[in-house]
Amino acid sequence: MQHYRPVGDATVPQATRLSAERMRCRVREDLRLGRLKIAWFAARERRLSDEEWADPIVCLLNTHRGSEGDLRGLACPEASVVWCRSDLTSYGVAETVAYEARHLWQLTQKVWAPPIAGDDPVAFCSAWDEWYRTREIDAEAYRRRLAPLAQKIAQRWVLPSSALGHAPAPREAPPLGSHRRLLFS
Repeated sequence: MQHYRPVGDATVPQATRLSAERMRCRVREDLRLGRLKIAWFAARERRLSDEEWADPIVCLLNTHRGSEGDLRGLACPEASVVWCRSDLTSYGVAETVAYEARHLWQLTQKVWAPPIAGDDPVAFCSAWDEWYRTREIDAEAYRRRLAPLAQKIAQRWVLPSSALGHAPAPREAPPLGSHRRLLFS
């Protein structure tokens, strides 16, 4: 099992950082988010120490898993931060920033307020599940809407084969219109 730890910007490939920054600027303007920062985390096989588990960020990163057990990104509304996995491609990080920024935006909207517990725990759990499901659908729709922009951002960092002098470089972005299941928080 992988464990997640924050890493500094210097450990993240430049193309990944630049793609995240370009998408951050776009979604910040598009969603009218006041502040939006990008932070990075990496996956390692080494287990977390007790001291690491006591760190609120490390704990947050390691208690939110995607449906298949991994994490690509996470929105942290208290600090207006989108955490991104440092080994994502330029395309993957651009999509992740869009998806997680949408979650931050949702929390600024009254219509997206989470349900409040009442006297009926079953009704509350049902309302919570529906709220969670609809916010995931909305964030995924936003990510899909910005997928062409994410691809355009990513293609900026793919070298043309003529510049390499040999076989074509692997492309970081899938062709437009292709759909792959992305794992998000």
